[in-house]
Amino acid sequence: MKKTTIASVVIVAIAILAIIAFVSRSGLDNDTTGTISYFCGAKQIDAAFDDKAATAQLSDGRSFTLLETMSADGARYEATSTGSNGAKTDIVLWTKGDSALLTENGRPTYMNCVAGAIAAASATTTRFTDFAQSYSFAYPSGLPLSGGDGSYSVDWRQGATSSGMLLAEVVMPGSFEPQTNFVDSRFTVGASSDPSAVATCLTSGNGDPTTTFGQTTIDGVSFAELGFGDAGAGNFYKTTSYRTVHNGECYAVEYTIHSSNIANFPPSRGISAFDQQKVASVMDSIVHSFQFAK
Repeated sequence: MKKTTIASVVIVAIAILAIIAFVSRSGLDNDTTGTISYFCGAKQIDAAFDDKAATAQLSDGRSFTLLETMSADGARYEATSTGSNGAKTDIVLWTKGDSALLTENGRPTYMNCVAGAIAAASATTTRFTDFAQSYSFAYPSGLPLSGGDGSYSVDWRQGATSSGMLLAEVVMPGSFEPQTNFVDSRFTVGASSDPSAVATCLTSGNGDPTTTFGQTTIDGVSFAELGFGDAGAGNFYKTTSYRTVHNGECYAVEYTIHSSNIANFPPSRGISAFDQQKVASVMDSIVHSFQFAK
């Protein structure tokens, strides 16, 4: 067998394994039936699926019944809504794995939606569990929860050069520390079955300036703890990343704190330095609430 043929077989095999891992983790496919909740930042879709249709209840109070149509990737449901003024709106609901996207006249209005369930974890926190019940984490109630777009990219973790998938995201807005140079903080869960990502999972693997803090244990699982720093255009980004290999995949549970250069604000604005320890403490609590399914 020629070397090129062998290489092609290996590439195809890796791609198939990646698809199997994704479907296994999400637990969703084109034949899904029943009701599924999708969390799209500040918005939500509750979709009830049957054989060839879906009923989508939107968090803005609207409801649509959509029929399944042809799709080259994932599942596609479509309906036409007529408003009180007679104007027609084409509604399309796309689902792929555990992600969803809803468009109206071609414009995305509910995006980066992730399938799963939420429940009160305490008086002030909410626990999210993904649809397949493979992982969960708790976060401050009221913060927006979303996911990725269902595609493979390098955005699944900080500094990645191998493709993976962004599974879930929680964003703490600047209003958490008002009148300071705090911009926001972003908690993410990402995973990759790419062999190079798995091989370098517990190290930086990309040549970026990295601080290795050592090992930490989260819910009985050992994670490598890494730190990244970046700056540009008057902005600072500090990432703390927790990595582990689980079921043949590299998982990155991490958060990035984004702040601006306080020297760029005129004294008249009354901007003070944000409490980095306070923000990091909240984000660390989300990280340490992370659990794999038992």
